[in-house]
Amino acid sequence: MPAGYSQRLGALVAERNVALREAAERYWSDLSRHEAARLLAVSMRRYAGTAWRYEQHAIISPYPEGSLKDCLWRAMKARARLLSTRQLERVLVGTDDHLSNDPV
Repeated sequence: MPAGYSQRLGALVAERNVALREAAERYWSDLSRHEAARLLAVSMRRYAGTAWRYEQHAIISPYPEGSLKDCLWRAMKARARLLSTRQLERVLVGTDDHLSNDPV
């Protein structure tokens, strides 16, 4: 493993989590954490299976800043891993910023 790999990966996970928290706060703040995480998981899966396949090589987000697709693009660009509802619940409360909870 190259030197510094864990720090770099940790920074990417943190960047992804910021984008996911922003999406949940902007679009589902009136829902329970579980329901927001469930909707976020569905949105991530849908985005990953459609537009992401074509947009993953873009340098900047092709969406308006702060839009749901922008948040999903930034999250996937930082760390292109789909998360379960349970993992997303931990991300939303800020307890999933360390690598031990992120499947590599």
